[in-house]
Amino acid sequence: MKPARRRFWNPFSLLLNRPFLAASLLLHALLLAGLWALGPYQVSTQRQVQDQARIERTLREAQREQVRRQLARMEKLERETGASTAGSPPLPQDPVARAQALAERIEAQERKLRARELARLLQISEPEARVRLQAEAAKRPPAPLPAQPADAVAQLERRARDAVQRMQDSARRQQEGSTLAQRSTSPPARSSADAQRSASGKSAGGSSDTQADRKANGQSGGASGTQSAGKSGSQGAGGNAANGEATPGGGGGGQAAGSQISPNSIGGVGEPARTYTAAAAPPPLTDRARMRFAEARTFGPGAAYANRVYLDRWYVLGPFDARSSAVMSESHPAEVLVDLDAVYRGKGGQLVSWQAQQSPTYPFVPEPVAPDALYYAYTEVRVDQDTEVWLDIGADDDTKLWLNDQLVWTSGNETKLWYQRPWYVLNDEMSHYGLVEGRVLVRLKAGRNTLLLKLYNGIDLMFFSVVIAR
Repeated sequence: MKPARRRFWNPFSLLLNRPFLAASLLLHALLLAGLWALGPYQVSTQRQVQDQARIERTLREAQREQVRRQLARMEKLERETGASTAGSPPLPQDPVARAQALAERIEAQERKLRARELARLLQISEPEARVRLQAEAAKRPPAPLPAQPADAVAQLERRARDAVQRMQDSARRQQEGSTLAQRSTSPPARSSADAQRSASGKSAGGSSDTQADRKANGQSGGASGTQSAGKSGSQGAGGNAANGEATPGGGGGGQAAGSQISPNSIGGVGEPARTYTAAAAPPPLTDRARMRFAEARTFGPGAAYANRVYLDRWYVLGPFDARSSAVMSESHPAEVLVDLDAVYRGKGGQLVSWQAQQSPTYPFVPEPVAPDALYYAYTEVRVDQDTEVWLDIGADDDTKLWLNDQLVWTSGNETKLWYQRPWYVLNDEMSHYGLVEGRVLVRLKAGRNTLLLKLYNGIDLMFFSVVIAR
């Protein structure tokens, strides 16, 4: 008797005999493959939607902050010009309506002063002068407001500033007129020697200025470059009553006006022919023998005992696309509102956010380094009491610096020392934190102070340096 042959199970014959089962399995396999392929795509799409929502939320927050600051500046202008009186109705809460009410109050105050001046000049009554001014204003109605609230508030702020500027021009004309009238009615007495020099065609002071005269005119003959740089910085920390913001300091002094040199550090791709003015003398630093160095962000109790403190820790945002240095005059949401959780669309469409960075060496090089790029850097400085300090600033290429939301520094277009030689070979300057193109005298308030730096890089090397000096 022969043994029975073992039959093996063949799945293919089973599928061939049952076509509906085969089709069902094929469809399920295709469905699983589709889900496996689409899963990462859906996750990526959801992440893009979330990132875009974060970007839009950041922009909305920055826009609200910008409107708030614009309204605060307009209210300050209203107080300074005396446009607000005890009987004035309360201002609306809606931002556009509030800005419009403020602009109209300031313009009404300007018309009142203009009517007073016109009445004095034409020898007519003030009511008649106001009628003339109203007829003149009716011929030039203001431009319609934009639909976007932020744009509308910005336009109304410009109207208010223009009215304030006209008031200042009027006050200056009246002051100059009074001075001229006083001089014409009471000419200064002259000695006989002065009269003889005047008759011979020379000024009363002689043909050459004295040293006192040059000092009075800001033209001291010695070390003009270094003194000018420091003076420019000091002016940069001052306020501007017209716009409620600090006037930016210059990028160093002592340069020959109009002198040009061949560019050795070209700008971005949008400005291949950029040239720079003559090199400015670096500002004088503290006596090197008495220098004490530190890397910190705090002064007072518990801080490093030093008179030159290099700020080595910053939050860095960027890079953003910047084809030329013209980007320095363009506003960015990060300049309006520093939100360390914000997300932006950066260079090449990549998402960028604030990243904490600490430089292991001097100077500070933001990461990642990119050409034709714009960066922002934010840090905080704490002091135990109000104190005046110098901010020594240097960068490749261009910078702006805000202290407590006030613009205190804007770099110039002079040829910097590191444009002639790479900064990393300037060992002497690096040893005492001396990569400085200019300095500003500022006042730090007790407690927390914020610093926001804007940096543009054209090509090749880049860095920035902010040193607090006493």
